[in-house]
Amino acid sequence: AINVTRTIREYEAAGVAAARAGKHVLCEKPLATNPHDAERAVAECEAAGVELGINFHNRYVPWVVDVARMIAEGKVGGVTVVEVDVGSGPRHYENWRATPELAGLGSVHNVGVHALDFLTVILDSEPVEVMAMFDNDPDGLSVEMLALVLIRFESGAIAYCNCNESLERPTNSIDIHGSRGRITGTGVTRSRVGGTLSVLVDDTETSTPYPAVDAHRRCVAAYAEAVLAGRSPSPSGHDGLRSVRLCHAIERSAREHRAILVDRDAT
Repeated sequence: AINVTRTIREYEAAGVAAARAGKHVLCEKPLATNPHDAERAVAECEAAGVELGINFHNRYVPWVVDVARMIAEGKVGGVTVVEVDVGSGPRHYENWRATPELAGLGSVHNVGVHALDFLTVILDSEPVEVMAMFDNDPDGLSVEMLALVLIRFESGAIAYCNCNESLERPTNSIDIHGSRGRITGTGVTRSRVGGTLSVLVDDTETSTPYPAVDAHRRCVAAYAEAVLAGRSPSPSGHDGLRSVRLCHAIERSAREHRAILVDRDAT
C-alpha cells in the first residue's frame, strides 16, 4: 500500500521496488511525470514478470463501454470531431500537487488524463499530434489549473479537451460528431457523477440515463481478475506509458507554443 499523499515520483519508485520484489503493481495515474521514468517502470515490471496496471477507472464507466461499442459498429458513421469538457470545479492546492517539480502537471495530470485515456478507448486509435494552451506560464512556479488541448488521432479524428480545476460548474460533457450522427453526453466525464447520453442518427434521437457507478472498484476488480487469469490487465502499463508520452507532448506544446508530434519512442 502507498500513502496517497506521496508524490508521483514516489509512486513510480515504489512501483519499481515492488516489481523487483516480485509483486504485481497497480499504480495510480499518471504512471510517471516524464516518459523516461514511465518507460523504466514498464521495463522493470516486464523484466520481473509481474503485471503493471494503471487506475484509468473511467474505462469501466458503462457509457464509455457502450460508446466504444457504438463507434466500432459504425452507429454514427466515421468520427471526425470529439469535444470533451472534464472539470472538478475550483480547487486550490497547498501541497506537492502545486509544485511542477513534484507533480509534473496540474489539471492535465489530476483530471485530464482520464479523458485522454477514454478517448483512445472509444476511438480505438492512437494520438499522433497535439496543440495545447495553459492558463499559466508553463515555465513558471505553479502548475496549470486549466488546459485546452487539441489532439489529432491516427484515425483522422480531432479531439478538443478542456481539462480544468478552475471553472465554476463544469459541464463534464462530451460531443462525438460522426458522418451519420452525433453522440452527446452531459455530466458523464467524471465517474463520481451520473449523467445522460443522447444518440442522434437519421433524425431519430434516443436518451439514456447513466447513474454514477463505483468505477474505481470495477477497475481494481478487473485488474485482480486479469492477474489471476494470467493475462495483461486493462488498462496496462503500456496504456500508462502512452498517457505519459501524450501528456509530455501536451506540456511541450504549451511551453513551446507549437504543435508537437506524440513520439511513442521518446525517452
